[in-house]
Order: sequence, then C-alpha cells, then structure tokens
Amino acid sequence: MVGLARGSTPPYILSNFDSIEGDLTPRRKFTVADGMVLVAASAVGLGLLRVHQAAYDDLLQYQSPYRVYPGWMTRLPDRKQVAGVVPILLAWSLSVLALQLRRPRPHLRRLIHLPGFAVCLSAAVAVSLWLAGHVRWIMSSTFQGDSSAPFLFFALDQDMPKLIGTAIGATWLSLALGGRWRLREPDWRGRLGRLLGWAWLILFVLLDLGLLRD
Repeated sequence: MVGLARGSTPPYILSNFDSIEGDLTPRRKFTVADGMVLVAASAVGLGLLRVHQAAYDDLLQYQSPYRVYPGWMTRLPDRKQVAGVVPILLAWSLSVLALQLRRPRPHLRRLIHLPGFAVCLSAAVAVSLWLAGHVRWIMSSTFQGDSSAPFLFFALDQDMPKLIGTAIGATWLSLALGGRWRLREPDWRGRLGRLLGWAWLILFVLLDLGLLRD
C-alpha cells in the first residue's frame, strides 16, 4: 500500500467532500431519485394551483367590475397570475428541505447556518404556524362540508409570501450580521434553496406593495 504524506487527505474522501471556505463539507450529486422527488413536488403544486384558480374565480364574483387602473398598470400581470406561483414554490421548498436533510450533508449545526437551508426551513416553519392558526377552519372545511374550502387555499396563497418572505429576510440578515453568511453552498441543493429564497422575496414584494392588478 502506498503511504500518504503527513497531513494529506485520502483521495476517496476528497471525492465525497468539497472544500468551502477552508472547511471540508459533504457534497451530494444530483440523482434520479432527487429528480423524482422534485417532479412529485411539481405535481402537488400544480394540483394546489387548480384549487387556487377556483378560489380566485369565486372571489371575482364579489369584485367591482368598474375598477379603473392607470395605463401603465394595464401592462402588468394581475394578482391571480402571480399568486399562482405560491403553491409550486411551497411544494418545492418543502421537498428541497427534505433533500437537504439526506446524507451526505454537513452536520446540522453547520447546515442551519447555510442560506439555502434557511430558506426551506423558514417555509416549513411558516406553514406549520399557519396550519396551527387555522386548524378550526381546516376541520370545519374538511369534516362539515363547508363550502369555504377554496377560500382556505386562497388565504394560504395570500399569507405565505408575507410569512415566508419575512422569515427569509430576517434569517438572511441575521446570518450576514453575525458573520455566518456563506458565499458558496456545498452542492446543488443549497443553490436551489437560495434560488427559491429570492423567488419568495420577489413574490412578497410584488403581492404586498400593490404592484399588481387585482
């Protein structure tokens, strides 16, 4: 057996790890199983999107048809089109969180300080808090045949960008101010998490600042 120089790292370890800012961090390649998880998440998101569209169509019955917009706003997408991205973003955020927890991965103490993981964790916490606050409404819609079920999904689409966008902004700011922001992610999962984070922030700004037509 060929000896290794003192202080060197075996080649088989280097193949499974990536050096990021002086630290050896587990790296995971994209696999077919990962692709299947993301495809399943897309299918769930598209299914929720159908309910979302029905909720908006029901609400349009109570909206005044005589509302006039400035000329520049007529060229912008309406709120229904943009908010339709929420179910898909939500499904992808939760699925990427599950993928980030799969090994190989950094230790949990380091993982929670990565911006990409923080995005997906913020989405999971926001959904949990929202479900806890609306449990009575959910039970009524599910077991009593309440016709307000589409409006429940509508409320979800309205609340999630604000909850998740605020959580992501606060988490990223705390990481930056605390000197724990990492310029690079271990692998594609973290980079995808960051991309989802920017999408949530953009969605939050568009829906909450009144930049869209109703």
